[in-house]
Amino acid sequence: MTALNKKFSAETIRHKFFSTIALVLTIGTMVLCATIAIHESIAQNDLLIKKGKGLAQYVAKISQDPLIMKDDIQLDSIVNEAKYDDDILYTIIVDGQGEITTSQFSSINYNSSIITKIKSEFRGLNELPEIIKYINDYRSTIEISSPIVTGNETIGKVVVCVSKQNIVKNILSTMTFIVALNILIALVLAAILFMVSQRIIFAPISELADASRRLAKGDLATRLTITTVGEMQELVATFNQMAEDIQKTTVSKNYVNNIIKSMTEALLILSPTYVVQDVNDASYRLLGYEYGTLAGIEAGAFFEEELLAPITSGTQGRIGAETVCTRKDGTTLPIFLSASAMLNEAGTIEGIVCNALDISKMKQVYQELEDTNKTLKQEVAQRKQAQEEAAWLNDDLERQKIALEAANRELESFCYSVSHDLRAPLRHINGFTTILSEDYRDGLDDMGKDCLDRICAASKNMGTLIDDLLRFSRVSRAELQVVAVDLSKAAQQIARMFTESEPNCPTRIEIEEGLTATGDSSLLDMVLQNLIGNAWKYSARNPNAVISVGRCTIDNEQVFFVRDNGVGFDMKYQDKLFQVFERLHGEDFEGTGIGLATVHRIIERHGGRIWADGVVGKGATFFFTLGGSN
Repeated sequence: MTALNKKFSAETIRHKFFSTIALVLTIGTMVLCATIAIHESIAQNDLLIKKGKGLAQYVAKISQDPLIMKDDIQLDSIVNEAKYDDDILYTIIVDGQGEITTSQFSSINYNSSIITKIKSEFRGLNELPEIIKYINDYRSTIEISSPIVTGNETIGKVVVCVSKQNIVKNILSTMTFIVALNILIALVLAAILFMVSQRIIFAPISELADASRRLAKGDLATRLTITTVGEMQELVATFNQMAEDIQKTTVSKNYVNNIIKSMTEALLILSPTYVVQDVNDASYRLLGYEYGTLAGIEAGAFFEEELLAPITSGTQGRIGAETVCTRKDGTTLPIFLSASAMLNEAGTIEGIVCNALDISKMKQVYQELEDTNKTLKQEVAQRKQAQEEAAWLNDDLERQKIALEAANRELESFCYSVSHDLRAPLRHINGFTTILSEDYRDGLDDMGKDCLDRICAASKNMGTLIDDLLRFSRVSRAELQVVAVDLSKAAQQIARMFTESEPNCPTRIEIEEGLTATGDSSLLDMVLQNLIGNAWKYSARNPNAVISVGRCTIDNEQVFFVRDNGVGFDMKYQDKLFQVFERLHGEDFEGTGIGLATVHRIIERHGGRIWADGVVGKGATFFFTLGGSN
């Protein structure tokens, strides 16, 4: 039986080895044949086309005069001479009207082996075009044509038909030679490989298999003495090293007993009748008995013997279950009991090996994890409830936002309508006060003139207020036309407007160069006009008034500013600066209280923010950003 296994193993390895080599050679031969076949097919096809094209050009060249003279005999003679090759099936000359000018017997190459094979199939085909069509439809052919040209005029063409059948024959001949050559080479290589592999691979493998079987049977002194090369020599050395290591690591029975007695888990050896025969030290610690008193006690004193019934009955070879053990003092401990049958050579149960692990700490940790998991579930439920409340609040905020947007639209519409409706009575007031001032002013006393002046001033202020309200309304409705804006240039134009309107005003305006942003140019121009106008107005009483327009960086953000050294303002009123109709300086300065509200609305529409910093009597600085458009 051993000899048979040895032979089968060696032959199996040898069979796989040579099968792999044969497979590689077969695949290589197939790939080589396919590559050569493709290359030969392309080359033969190109050569065939070149041959047909050269023939067609030659016939076209010598057929010019006979075709012009309509000399059919000469044309037949020319195409008849062109039938010099077996691959050429026919050669015809077609005139300018598309008519074939050569005869059937002159055009068809009846000497071709291909035409000879199919000549009998021409029966019933009386006309040359029918024969040509049959040849092209049922044979692998290539038709090549060349024009017949005289001067700049094409008077006809030459058509040459060549067959591709000989290409296949040539390729098959080449493939046959290659396959035969590969088979011869494979046979030579196989013979060489067989002799070399038998000595270097298969003989050492057989020796290695025999040595492994001896080592498995307990012959730890087994060593290999064969000499080989390469990887096989490394394998032999590795086997010898392994056998030596196994011999060194083989331990005695006492050594094993010492390992078992030092285990931290309780190990009990029971008889088939559940009587304790041997235990380790951990068993005494687990069960609370004095050392040397457990032998001879029935296992039922510690745990349920029914757990071991499947082993003694032979239904299961091993069991594992969670249970409790009873200690000597009567207390119980949760344990995990695993047991397996110990069989003799006859296959009958000689004893039972039990392993008991104290899992009381595991139980405690498990309970703590359960409590933690319960707490986590409660927190998850609370968080889910909080998320639902947050979602409801978000929905409520969205509803409030929609309502606020609708209210803003209604307010803007109302403001626009009121502003327009106020213009009609205001025009009447302006008209009648103008008539009074121009025609009846001399008839009024000083009190009447003062009242008339007050009415005119109030009417003018009312018109300005209406214009500001309309402008404020348009700011919210106008569509933003975002472009690149040169703020420095816009500020210079606004400064020039103020200095030209009040040439005697000593106020100096300093504008930083290179201030650029992206936004609606007309709205940003309105922002600068309001801010510079306010600075001009509130610093006019300072003989050394200076207005600065520039930019700075605050918290890594580019911020634009307009600064003046005018009257300033009290910072406790800064929240009122950008509210409609709020004026911090009363009637001391002209204004409607809408300009800064308009600026605030424009800045918000650009995604930015605006704020101010001021000191009474020392001036104010207005800062603004333009959000994503900056």
